Amino acid sequence: MGKVIGLTRVRNEAAILSDTLDHFSQWCDGGILVYDDCSTDDTAAIAHAHPSTQIDKDKFGDGVIEQFEPWQTDRTREEWRHRQILLEAGRVREPEWFIYFDADERLVWDGKFPEDPEVDALYFDLFDAYLCEGDSEATIPLCRKSWGPEFRRIVFAFRNLPGMWYRRPDQRIVGGYKNAQRAGECKHYGKAISVEEWESTCDYYIRWFPEPYKSKWRARKGKAIHTESDFGRPLYTWEEAQANAVCIGGLPW
Repeated sequence: MGKVIGLTRVRNEAAILSDTLDHFSQWCDGGILVYDDCSTDDTAAIAHAHPSTQIDKDKFGDGVIEQFEPWQTDRTREEWRHRQILLEAGRVREPEWFIYFDADERLVWDGKFPEDPEVDALYFDLFDAYLCEGDSEATIPLCRKSWGPEFRRIVFAFRNLPGMWYRRPDQRIVGGYKNAQRAGECKHYGKAISVEEWESTCDYYIRWFPEPYKSKWRARKGKAIHTESDFGRPLYTWEEAQANAVCIGGLPW
């Protein structure tokens, strides 16, 4: 199988970025390209220092793209624009596959890419981890034990084909794929990092995003500690969440 390039856009992810890059490096033999969106912590420095961003540096340059001030206020535009910039930078390196991921995601996957050339994308069932009473905020969030049963089908890996694109507001999943195949699960830790991070995320969406994001996250303010999922269902261990899984959407763009 040919070269695989990782793509990720980040902002203020210093607490988990090194572990994230370590995790995805196991599949991204062609390196990882990082778009840093005006971080105010050590995110950019961590990205520059990681071996995955230095692969083929002599040929293509450093794998970190930094967006400095001024802050761009149209966040739904920036969501897709940064990903398209990463995609175009990755295409110069001529990989066979891309893997797009966020810093708070981990894949449960055997790493196998399809032999069928008609399969042009791989999707994963994304489950949310939750912060619960008694969880230590000093503990790295990647060991959280409480999961909602809800999952969304999200394309992470896709072939390097000219028809793939990012150009729609708030677009996370690449557009242009025709035949996606299920590959595994994704553990999403974004809701389970800390109370401070939860409140910061609420404030971010309330301030910078239009409806319906604004109202959804305003309703979540002050509710970082969970006794049930955001969708009103019980929380489970990872294994139990799989047994009680409920699809709530995803696919396609």
